[in-house]
Amino acid sequence: MIKKLSIISIFGILSFSALQAQTTVYAYLKDAQGKPVENAEVDLRDSDNDVTADKIGYFQLVDMKPGHYSITISKPGFEHKIIEFDVYANEKKKDLGSISLAPSLDMADLGVITIDDSDTQDSDNGSTQPTVGLLSSGRDAFANVAAFELGAYWFRPRGVDNRFEDILFNGVSMSKNDDGRVDFSNWGGLNDMTRYPQENVENLTPSEFTFGNLGGVTYYNTRASSYRKGTSLAYSFTNRSYFHRAMATYNSGLNKKGWAYSFSASRRWAEEGVIEGTYQDAYAYFLSVEKRLGERHALNFTAFGSPTYRGSNSPNTQEVYDLAGKNYNSYWGWQDGEKRNSRIR
Repeated sequence: MIKKLSIISIFGILSFSALQAQTTVYAYLKDAQGKPVENAEVDLRDSDNDVTADKIGYFQLVDMKPGHYSITISKPGFEHKIIEFDVYANEKKKDLGSISLAPSLDMADLGVITIDDSDTQDSDNGSTQPTVGLLSSGRDAFANVAAFELGAYWFRPRGVDNRFEDILFNGVSMSKNDDGRVDFSNWGGLNDMTRYPQENVENLTPSEFTFGNLGGVTYYNTRASSYRKGTSLAYSFTNRSYFHRAMATYNSGLNKKGWAYSFSASRRWAEEGVIEGTYQDAYAYFLSVEKRLGERHALNFTAFGSPTYRGSNSPNTQEVYDLAGKNYNSYWGWQDGEKRNSRIR
């Protein structure tokens, strides 16, 4: 009888151990030349189980339960890479193999000055707004050379106007219905929420989310669970079209009940900018709420806006600059002892 109980106990322990067995996922990170990429951050989506690659580019995620997972690999100087994989019940170890990271050229490395969106709306139809493809890093050699030689504001890649670009927020096009152009000021000031698009392709490069367009595609995922958990507070003092900027951002991450929240707000203001007769008072807000219903279903609500009130500055010729200086603005003057701007936006 004792032997029978012992055998039953042993089988019970083995069965319990088998149920508790979990998987270790590992991989090696390498650059385009096959050299190890060290100290890269590996973020496991919807989890705090984030790791950092060691000196040989190796990382591992332990105690992974069966299911579908997504990791984001990031390091300064390299493009972000998203890897999705499945873990099955009978797997003890899962080898993701060698993951190659592509180099990224930042705009600071290219010598391109990013112009504030408020400086790019002097024409009523918005045709002078910069092309977003040149305002982000990429491997397209043509875009990189054009950005370095000509600047992001004065050049249209391959002569393509920005009405041929596709900017999508969760699949919803941001192009205006009347002329097809994109008004970037609609999300001006929301830097924390729009800094890293999920996809950014140049020209006619194939896109995973849409048919694409001549000017390329930029796709933003604003689901609350896609933002990294944390709080960010920032204040900037500049000498541009505004002097002060304050920004606050909070991302809750996905909690145990399947809820996630993201909130961001900012203000940019100046009684008078660096150009005479200009002033600005711009606000921005962003709210995203997500409810995870299961492994494959979720509901998400996103709302954002960027109300702005500012005085414009006039375009000038070289002769005007020589006579009146670089900060001359013909759009302002004195009226009943008050400084007024004739072009308020």
